[in-house]
Amino acid sequence: MMDFSTLSTLSARGAARLLTALACAALLWAAWCLPALAGPGGVLVVARGDIPSPPLEYEQDGEVLGLHADLLRGAAARLGMTVEFHSVPWVRALHLARVGQVDAVSFVTRTPEREADMLFLEGNVLHVARSVLVALRGSAAARRWTGDLAALAGLRVGLVREVAFGGPIDTAPDLRRVEVESTQTLPGLLLRGRVDLALVKERSFLGHFQGDPVLERLVVLEPPVSQEPQYLAFSIAAARGGDLPLRFAAALAAFRASPQGRALAARALVP
Repeated sequence: MMDFSTLSTLSARGAARLLTALACAALLWAAWCLPALAGPGGVLVVARGDIPSPPLEYEQDGEVLGLHADLLRGAAARLGMTVEFHSVPWVRALHLARVGQVDAVSFVTRTPEREADMLFLEGNVLHVARSVLVALRGSAAARRWTGDLAALAGLRVGLVREVAFGGPIDTAPDLRRVEVESTQTLPGLLLRGRVDLALVKERSFLGHFQGDPVLERLVVLEPPVSQEPQYLAFSIAAARGGDLPLRFAAALAAFRASPQGRALAARALVP
């Protein structure tokens, strides 16, 4: 291994060549370790949570499917691009966007904290989610919800860590939150009495457990806690002042309003 102190004994040309080689090696290493960001190659790199949420987002035979994937691919095609999905734990998906290692994250609720790291453009809305409380059918907790957050006082509410629901529920100071890593664990916590209620995004929760007998023992409470747009949120760090977020927002809005886009949403969002 070369001692870097020997650089002082090299000719200026030799030292420059060595430093150039080291810089190239560093760039190659970074390119191998990190996803390629969108650019002239026309690849949009999107991080997403790895919990299946049919019919919105889910994997089948290694391919990401669902309404969101269809909308993003349709919009990308209008720009002559392709979409590369990275399915990772939700907390990591948000982190990758914060540090600029992906172009964007799908299925994101807008919050003031996230606006510091991500761009939320109205054209990049994927759908509007109903956030609802779920309880054991016939339980005392199910009878207490009237739409007033004060009714939740003293109740344990299970929810997935780092998932935002919008509105005052995200900042309710007296809410007894029981944070979990995965939606999959919430029905079990309800059945075992570990939580009184679960707070979820209705369409993805019901899609995830579609056909599971556990749903027969649960009830979705009305009214919803909130109804919030779900975005393709672009990484500010990755954008670096480029216009891709704006161009993609225009393409996505146009595709969503097209006959094909409307048909995709109608099939996926039907109750």
